[in-house]
Amino acid sequence: MPTHRWRIAAAAIALHLCIGAVYAYSVLVRPLQDLHGWTRSETALAFSIAIVFLGLSAAVFGRTVERRGARWSAGVAAACQVVGLLGTALAIHLGNKPLFYASYGMIGGIGLGFGYLAPVSLLVRSFPDRRGLATGMAIMGFGLGALVFGPTMTALFAVVGLPATFLILAAIDVLVMGGAALALGPHQPVPPRPGPALVEVPAPRTLRFWYLWLMLFLNVTCGIALISAAAPLLQEQVGLSAAAATGVVGLIGLFNGGGRLGWSALSDRIGRPNVWTVFFALGAALFGLMSVTTDPLVFQAAFLLAITCYGGGFACMPSFIADLFGVDRLPRIQGLVLTAWSAAGIVGPAIAAILRERTGSYAASLPVFAGLLVVGLVVVILLRVAIARRPTIAAA
Repeated sequence: MPTHRWRIAAAAIALHLCIGAVYAYSVLVRPLQDLHGWTRSETALAFSIAIVFLGLSAAVFGRTVERRGARWSAGVAAACQVVGLLGTALAIHLGNKPLFYASYGMIGGIGLGFGYLAPVSLLVRSFPDRRGLATGMAIMGFGLGALVFGPTMTALFAVVGLPATFLILAAIDVLVMGGAALALGPHQPVPPRPGPALVEVPAPRTLRFWYLWLMLFLNVTCGIALISAAAPLLQEQVGLSAAAATGVVGLIGLFNGGGRLGWSALSDRIGRPNVWTVFFALGAALFGLMSVTTDPLVFQAAFLLAITCYGGGFACMPSFIADLFGVDRLPRIQGLVLTAWSAAGIVGPAIAAILRERTGSYAASLPVFAGLLVVGLVVVILLRVAIARRPTIAAA
């Protein structure tokens, strides 16, 4: 067990905190509308592109991350983020939307994919006794990105303007992400498994891989839809004022990040299958409760607890993959599973928006998402049966 594992954990948190700034994207929407007259949909497209490229780059380069190690991957993430932010500054200065999409969405999104994967396998190996806590610490940083960078970006916009803000963010990433990459240390390949060699079955050919993919897809679809419609939903369903709804939205980053750490630590005690069972059973109940209650306090409590399950799903997935497929296969399989995030990032908000247009209320989508979480519960049960029948990694 490495004696420097807490240094690795701190570096992973710092790295994920920087790339988690993407969750603060909403603070950029109105300033861009005011500056260049871009519509909300035109501005929001850059965020969708970034999330799609996060999943795609993680899937395509997962094996490379596995082979080259955490330091190299974190360095690539830092380089992509810095180039993307510099390009974003130039695009905003020129009012050039294609450059904005390419810089913030495509290049920055590739950096997100590399950065998200970079420290996870190393953390799991550094904390073999607490895999869930290890991945939860890093992925907590990603969830807390909005909490740190949202107010920071807003303050910088007012003082130095939009283009200069992104130049400052690029400088921050050079220092913090570059330092984190160095702190992760040189690559140490995973030693061969002891005992007879196992026949490695490609993950996408296994049922349990697709169970994991569906679990993440369903959890993120419901959670990200809830986040995307948070303010109007709170106003429509329980009559909160715009200011009060904004205050609850401000807590999303805290509960998202806290859920990532808390649920992942709990998964070390009760097991990954059990914690995912809780996510879907509890989530279905919470969405059902939100669809019928008109009590503001009850609704807000259910809303924020559901957000912890959304964040916890991200944090508990890497350790679950390591449990089922082995630490040495974690980066490439996690990269493939993260394509579920890309898909869910499009499907969840789209369902909420379509139902809002047809019914006049975001609340109409809540029973639909409760039903999707029940489907997720069925998928977890099927995965538990598959694990019980054939628990070995090779026969996954």
